[in-house]
Amino acid sequence: MLADRPYFIWAREAVRGKVYISEPIVSRLGASKGQSIITISTPIVENARFRGVLVVGVLLNDLTSEYLDPLKISENTQVDLLDSDGNFLQTPYAEVLEKNIGERLKSAKEGKMNVTYPDIDGTLRRYLVAYAPINYANKDWLLAISTPVDDAMAFYRPFSKTNRSTLAIFVLVVLAFAIFTIVLVRIAQKDAFARGYNRASWPKKAKIKQHR
Repeated sequence: MLADRPYFIWAREAVRGKVYISEPIVSRLGASKGQSIITISTPIVENARFRGVLVVGVLLNDLTSEYLDPLKISENTQVDLLDSDGNFLQTPYAEVLEKNIGERLKSAKEGKMNVTYPDIDGTLRRYLVAYAPINYANKDWLLAISTPVDDAMAFYRPFSKTNRSTLAIFVLVVLAFAIFTIVLVRIAQKDAFARGYNRASWPKKAKIKQHR
């Protein structure tokens, strides 16, 4: 029974063409049953009547490996998504991060910080944290990328002459990759809905143009 899901309740009152992105939920059906997913949904409306909802489920693990992991510049880099309440959506370091930088990121918009906090094993390490907002549909998320200062210096030292320029290059490159990743996510979402909508079986439907 899916009628109690927030996306279904939303779709019953939504305007055709609108998109809803859910908070992480546990899938109840299909191959993803029992796993954490984010659902992207849009209402199906025919002759001004609600007929159902088109839903695409994205595994959080797939979202991480496909779009976030490529942003890492070392094996110690942490790439995280936070919701509007500052909760970390998908990370093995959630407890450590929430305790040390969670509060500072709750009201953050875009920028960087230099902060020291313990790893999971308790070792204190200084991190560079760059973050940028992701505003899409009904969601206001934050993308945060944390890299140990030593790793960042080792990676970018050949391209700079001073530590100051190294830090600047690091932040600019990270934010540029973040923006690029956000664009890819939006294109993928648009194409997925276009394909699903155009394959639906209700009559006299208007075609949705896919991204090229």
